[in-house]
Amino acid sequence: MPGAIVKSPFQYDLPSEAYHIRLLNNCRKHAEEDPEKYAFTNVDDESDKVTFAQVHDYAMGLSGWLTSNGFKKGNILYLSMANCWQFNVTMLGAWHAGLAVSAASPQFTHFEHNYQLKDLTAQLIVTDAATLPTVTKAAQGLNVKKVICIGGSSGTVDLMQIFKSESNQKAAKPAQINLKEDIILLPYSSGTTGSPKGVMISHLNYSSMLSSYVKKYDEEFIKRGYDSYMPAPLTIQFLPFYHAMGLFGMLFHFYNGTPQIIMAKFNLRKFLQTVVDEGIMTIMTVPAVLLQLVESGLMEEFDLSCVLVINVGSAPLAQSIISQIKQKLPDVTIAQGFGMTEFSVAAHIATAESPIGSCGVLMPNTEMKVVKDDGTLCGPNEEGECWIRGPQVMLGYWRRPEQTAEAMDKEGFVRTGDIVHYDEKGNTFITDRIKELIKVNGKQVPPAELESVLYEHPLVLDACVIGIPDQKSGELPRAYVVRKSNNLTEKEINDFVNG
Repeated sequence: MPGAIVKSPFQYDLPSEAYHIRLLNNCRKHAEEDPEKYAFTNVDDESDKVTFAQVHDYAMGLSGWLTSNGFKKGNILYLSMANCWQFNVTMLGAWHAGLAVSAASPQFTHFEHNYQLKDLTAQLIVTDAATLPTVTKAAQGLNVKKVICIGGSSGTVDLMQIFKSESNQKAAKPAQINLKEDIILLPYSSGTTGSPKGVMISHLNYSSMLSSYVKKYDEEFIKRGYDSYMPAPLTIQFLPFYHAMGLFGMLFHFYNGTPQIIMAKFNLRKFLQTVVDEGIMTIMTVPAVLLQLVESGLMEEFDLSCVLVINVGSAPLAQSIISQIKQKLPDVTIAQGFGMTEFSVAAHIATAESPIGSCGVLMPNTEMKVVKDDGTLCGPNEEGECWIRGPQVMLGYWRRPEQTAEAMDKEGFVRTGDIVHYDEKGNTFITDRIKELIKVNGKQVPPAELESVLYEHPLVLDACVIGIPDQKSGELPRAYVVRKSNNLTEKEINDFVNG
């Protein structure tokens, strides 16, 4: 069969409202329906909770403060903190004032923070007490005007005081947003190759992704006899909010009015105990956690029959893990997704009808071409590289037109670096990867970044880093080093890189 561009079976009208406006409108609606309904609570501290009404007011507090302190539409807010409800409020407040947000791992070293801050030219940092020392060290010598910290600290502004200030809340004025051109998010990704780059996600990209999810889930629930999607009554979030999957999942549940229990630090036993105690029906996770689950023996200890759906992303899930989970939970739906930061979050999501091992069909309004080595398009069951086009696809890489041109063709398709094939119904199967990135626990590790660190050692003449398979982490990096002197030991190299 001749090759062709594969199109999603579902379509929707592109949104006319900015993403954060849709979230804030729903936030007000949930608050009006039940003023005491909580949006987030902390698995380690039940008193640390916030209602939908408070989320709205606190977001307005930050928005008003930003405007009053001279921050303008298009400025960049650098956000690095462990999972907490303040993460959500900070984003909403920043977006309302017209700022773009670039999130980063609180586990970053000062070297990694410095790289992203410098590349962004960010003027504002919002963080927590644990991350503050590292991020302030990273910001030294850069043009950072303000540092805001949860609880406040020497030389910082207290985030909670900003949230709760009535004068700040009254000063909030919504920025005028151009959906197609204005940036909402600047997450960092290495794409298919090279060092981390800022991914320019527009308001239209992210709002389209929300519409796509709403359409997809509505269609799935209508198939089962419901009028529309029925949001989960409660969920638990442990995937990091700075990551595309964890962030969008948290915001999607927030949009739907689902109360969320937040885990700042993952603990498998506590996670399972919470799932059982609260009767949580849908969980979002990654393959490394499911491997830990099946190897731990805890599926024998906990009755997880309340779980109906397990959504999995960030890396392919081994068939052996699926089989072991299905032995204990035969009725559970394990739905794998496929996406990249460059697609806002997703291009495919599997459903109960998807073949095992498939990442499902394309998200609504999304197109795919599978390309052979000679540039021709693949037909069903032919392997080639996956390219994606859709309204959720990034504008390009921040201040990197050459890398943007390498990643995106003239038709607007973005290369994934993944080898796939699809069946006659459009179900897509990922079989290999041609990109050089190493995926460690679902996170991108560019070999070039590790090689550049190795080159800084005075006794390293040359170096090459590759990924090697690892059952627990998916892949791990291995370095091959040419020494200038035989006195250089493996331990010295490891200590140098770790430092």
